[in-house]
Amino acid sequence: MTESPKGQPQDHLTVQRQALLETLASEQHYHETPTLVYGPHNPLEVALAACDTCFAGGNLERIFKGKSAPRWQVICKGCGRKGSDLVRDRHTASLLWNGVNLQTQCYADLPLFGLAGLTPRDAHNRIRHIRANLVLRIALCDIESQMHNAGISGKKPGADYRVRLDAYLKWCMLAHRLIKVARGKSCPSVKAAELSATE
Repeated sequence: MTESPKGQPQDHLTVQRQALLETLASEQHYHETPTLVYGPHNPLEVALAACDTCFAGGNLERIFKGKSAPRWQVICKGCGRKGSDLVRDRHTASLLWNGVNLQTQCYADLPLFGLAGLTPRDAHNRIRHIRANLVLRIALCDIESQMHNAGISGKKPGADYRVRLDAYLKWCMLAHRLIKVARGKSCPSVKAAELSATE
C-alpha cells in the first residue's frame, strides 16, 4: 500500500474523502443543515466586545517577539486585561476575546447565521447544525490538501477558503456561548423572541 508523506496510506485518504462527500450529500444532512448562506458579513471582520471586567473597549495589538512572525492579541484599554494567547490571525484574536467577554453581547445581534428573532432553543438548534456542516467541510478541505501534497490529487482547496471556513466555525463557537448565557440576560431581542414563541 502506498504511503503519503505524512505516513497515512493513500487509500485511507481516498476512503475518508469519499465518506465525507457522501455525508455532505446525504438527504439527512441536507435536511438538517438550515443554510449554507450565513449572511453578507465578512467573517474576518470582528467588532470587539467591551471588557467584562471594566467595560472599557479592547485594542487589537500586533505583537513582535524575537524573530518569529508577528502575532495578535486583544488588550483592554481600561484595565489592561489580555485576551487569549498570541495568535496568528487578527480575526481569531478578536473572536477569542469576544468569547470570554460576553456580558455586553447577545446572540441575536450577531451579523451572521440569521439568529435574530429566534429563541435560545431555536438558535441553539440552528447553530448546532450549521456547525456540524462546517466541521465536515473543514475536514474535507484538510483531506483534500493531504491528498494534493501526497500527489494523489491535483485539486487543492484554496487557502482563503479554508481560513473563511475556520472563521465561520469560530463565529459558531461564539454564538453557542452567547446562547448558553442568554436566558439569564435581559437582551431585548431574546425577550421579544421568547414572547413571540409563547403567543
